Amino acid sequence: LLATIEAVRAIREAARLLGKKPDPRWEHLLPKLERGLHANRFHGVIRANRTPKAPPRVDAAYLGLFNCLTDERTLTAEIEHATGPEGFMRWPDHGYRAIPWSHLNVSAALSRLGRPGAAEMLEVAARFTTTLHGLPEAVRPDGGYYETWYPTVHGAFEHSLNLVLARPRGALEELFAGLPLEWGDASFRSLRVPKGLLISASRTGENIDAEVTNDSDHRQSIRVHACGSKARKEAAPLEPGKKMTLFSHEG
Repeated sequence: LLATIEAVRAIREAARLLGKKPDPRWEHLLPKLERGLHANRFHGVIRANRTPKAPPRVDAAYLGLFNCLTDERTLTAEIEHATGPEGFMRWPDHGYRAIPWSHLNVSAALSRLGRPGAAEMLEVAARFTTTLHGLPEAVRPDGGYYETWYPTVHGAFEHSLNLVLARPRGALEELFAGLPLEWGDASFRSLRVPKGLLISASRTGENIDAEVTNDSDHRQSIRVHACGSKARKEAAPLEPGKKMTLFSHEG
């Protein structure tokens, strides 16, 4: 339901950008969907159905992948509900011990919301990587892996890692905001982020250097924040193909 609401909003925005008028039925549908969402809310938490004892449901996958409408309180409740006695997230209605996929979806969701804990969720999921660098869909109670090379889980891993390195917060692009200092030095090259930007950056100690290229076909106002104790923000209009550099230290 959350994803559908966001999709309808996207249709309206796309129509506005294209100078077109959307079908009036979309306008009528949106408030109905929103009323349906609130009908599932009990004590401030959205439930999977219209009963207060139903599991909390916001689905971190949609938030992490599509940056859609969410409810932070419900996300917190869903994490608590899905975390088992060993501290691993799993599907409570299945017999699995852990679901790495769930950790990765939550990691991306936390990054999108600018909340702490994204790197920790990513690290937990990475514990289940096989010696052939495969990520399973699930871990059975006996410790055995189920579906040991699951492409969607690998995609979720890359996506959550990218957000730890560079995450969009509205019109602001935050660099290394989710990467703990104890993980050490890090760098990446030509990471594509919305809307049409290519970013290369490195973090050595607490110093961050970055280069941002406007790879889109239109002029953009770029805002970048190198996060950390030596945080620095830069903002500049960039023409297509032009670059800006950012340093969090002198030199």
